[in-house]
Amino acid sequence: MDKIKILGFAGSLRKGSFNRALLRVALEAAPENVEIDTFDIAPIPLFNEDVRLQGVPVPVAFMGSGGGLGTARAQYHLRQVAVFTEMLPLNKPEVFVPRAWEKFDAEGNLLDPKIKEKVRGLLEALAVWTIRLKK
Repeated sequence: MDKIKILGFAGSLRKGSFNRALLRVALEAAPENVEIDTFDIAPIPLFNEDVRLQGVPVPVAFMGSGGGLGTARAQYHLRQVAVFTEMLPLNKPEVFVPRAWEKFDAEGNLLDPKIKEKVRGLLEALAVWTIRLKK
């Protein structure tokens, strides 16, 4: 099976964010055919036409953490952006981590193994989706 390369980034700029912790879980949970590079979005300007002209990736998936429905709302807005930019987001599975402060310890380590399974499922589905889009 082809190796799938994924760029992962946390939408939160806070160093101790649960989204950053969830990204670390994705690195640990990645299937063997998935390679995840991480990127810090802090230096990215809000809009850069030079970046847009280079093209945007076609396969994309979303996951996030938070208290209530914040990550769900943010993910749905990102899906709207994907429509405009002609990206083809993975429809499911969706990964939401509600009450993240209960799922990670003070150092950002995951306490709930079910979440790691969900993240791995998302990455496996994204790998299959990417291969389908390449054909």
